Parts: sequence; C-alpha cells; structure tokens
Amino acid sequence: MSGFEPVTTIITFRLHPGSREPWLALWTQVQNRARATPSCHRFQLLCNRHDDAEWLAVSEWDSASDHDAFVREVGMIWLLRCMDTMCERSHYAFFQTVADEMSASPQGAGHPVSIP
Repeated sequence: MSGFEPVTTIITFRLHPGSREPWLALWTQVQNRARATPSCHRFQLLCNRHDDAEWLAVSEWDSASDHDAFVREVGMIWLLRCMDTMCERSHYAFFQTVADEMSASPQGAGHPVSIP
C-alpha cells in the first residue's frame, strides 16, 4: 500500500466501567477535528449495541500520509497510550478498497454473481 491511496482506518476500544463519558467527550473532539480536515471524508464513533464498553472509531482519508499527519497533529498516539479509560490496549488498522479493482477485471465487470 502506498501512502497516496485512499484508506479507511479502524481503531477498537474497550472501556473501563464508568469511563464512557470522559472517553466520549475527548473522542468527540477528535472526531470534530478530523471532520474539519479536508482530507478526511468520514469519521464515526460506533458503540456495540450489546456491549457499551466496546467502541470503534472508523475514518476515511485521502491517503495514509494524510491520516498520519492528523495523528501527529492531535497527539493521538499519546491519547491511545495515556488515557486511563481503556481496560485493553486499543487496536489500530488501515484498510484499502479492493472492490474497485475487482470490478475492473473482465470476470467481474457487468456479470452478476449468484450467492447461494
């Protein structure tokens, strides 16, 4: 993956009991800053419907380089390491789109696929 392909980042969080409010206050600010960044096209905070201690931050960026610049700007690594609201280390992953590559292939272009 080069630094100039669109990416989606997903960060997983598991919160200590009773830490939802301070965590959400801080990450809402991170979300607002990201949404104000031209290279960020989406930033959502998601909570597991069946486990309110489990959260995701999902964001879409023009490139991994743009995301990395934002991480440095807001001190996200410090937030992830030092905030005393999580009972497990957060997990961080970059994803890139592959569906566009598949639809460009002769086998996938214009041919419906049956899924049993």
